Amino acid sequence: MRFLVVLLLPIVIFSYEWAPPQIVGTGRYSRFALDCYNRLWCLFSYDSLYGSFYENSQWSEPVPIFSGPSISCLGGFDATRAKDGKLWVLVCEEGFPEYYNTSYYDGSIWSDTFIIAGFTYHHLAADSIGKVWVVFDEGEDYRIWCDVCEDTVWSGPYVVCSYPTHDQVMGSNITVDPKGIRWAGATALHYPIEQIFLCHSDSTGAWSDSLIMGPQVHSGWLADILSDNNNNIWISWVDGNEDSIYTAYLDTNLNWSPYYLITQASRGSCNLAVDNENKVWIVYDKENNFYYRVWNGFEWYPEDSIVFPPASSASNGAIFYDPIRDRIWISFKTGGNDIYTTWTNPSSGIEKHQTFEAKHFMPEIYPNPAKSIIRVRYPWSDKGRRLIQAIKIFDVSGKPIKEIEILHSAQNDKPSGSEVTVSLKGITPGIYFLRLGTTIRKFLVVK
Repeated sequence: MRFLVVLLLPIVIFSYEWAPPQIVGTGRYSRFALDCYNRLWCLFSYDSLYGSFYENSQWSEPVPIFSGPSISCLGGFDATRAKDGKLWVLVCEEGFPEYYNTSYYDGSIWSDTFIIAGFTYHHLAADSIGKVWVVFDEGEDYRIWCDVCEDTVWSGPYVVCSYPTHDQVMGSNITVDPKGIRWAGATALHYPIEQIFLCHSDSTGAWSDSLIMGPQVHSGWLADILSDNNNNIWISWVDGNEDSIYTAYLDTNLNWSPYYLITQASRGSCNLAVDNENKVWIVYDKENNFYYRVWNGFEWYPEDSIVFPPASSASNGAIFYDPIRDRIWISFKTGGNDIYTTWTNPSSGIEKHQTFEAKHFMPEIYPNPAKSIIRVRYPWSDKGRRLIQAIKIFDVSGKPIKEIEILHSAQNDKPSGSEVTVSLKGITPGIYFLRLGTTIRKFLVVK
């Protein structure tokens, strides 16, 4: 016989305390990078490129790096640290044709400027064998272009991949995974449906001819690409029709995760970072404020705000994990073009509980250990509200294995709760975690 009980169900959220914001300069765009002495730099541009470094808990006075009246506001700039410790910056110079100014900091001075061919929407990444890569768009072309630097010598631009429909490609981006594989991505524009796609190299730097198709979006674009510590390739993108931001990841078997809705009522920047605990962070501006969410290996924590007073609606903020200080750094722009920074320790999250009343059974699974199936008994929908919308199974590393959506109707929403049978076909013996709403249950699969 089953008994109906009344419980207060907890909803667990995590919130992080952020340091008081400090102003570093004036600009439209900002980026973070480390130099050869592990000093953190915040670089920012308006009509010129400046940088401030963090030392003794203070930001230095801005250091001029590149001055020019035609720095592209469309392409902005990017920065990365090479394997030899040089801090590289890349700035797009408007003109016809457009070109890039590159320079590096060796720990004492900034180098002379190198000029390379290029276009807008460019991004830098350094690999594990000493090369610095830049990917960029070529106007109305349908390709992702690349240039590579080795020992301060740029090889010259060449094509990484071609999109087959010959549509315009926009928003080229690049990351390097822990195994040294370079991943590039972009958005192929064929209005009203855009296609996000990825390509990758091998460990020597040779690029594959194969394209990996990603999400389709409506009047949207790829915003960022990032490898986590388990070699999953994360992307964030904007759907312009929905005014929404999404994320997803490509696992090591080249399968896409579910598409996670991060927020609505926003179509601005949405940059990613990963910390030493393999938590993925995303930062974005919405409703004249700055927000963040954190992926804990199972799901995204609810959004939380970062800064007050509010950032502007075009804040173009940056996010960066600093492994030397074990901090997540954020930069953001206010309405007056002042660039501020703040930080939090990624291990300092404060658990907060919100509760609501629900009449249901505590969720349970059986048998445990299990061989071929498990049965999951879950709560009924209280007052028309679905307490559990899906059953999710994860392995011990946090990788999603299986997801079963629970479909409710007037016929099966009974006060005594419901039960579903889950097949374990294809799941190898071992320890797994099953999430039901806010509850996690561990179970064992045996032969």
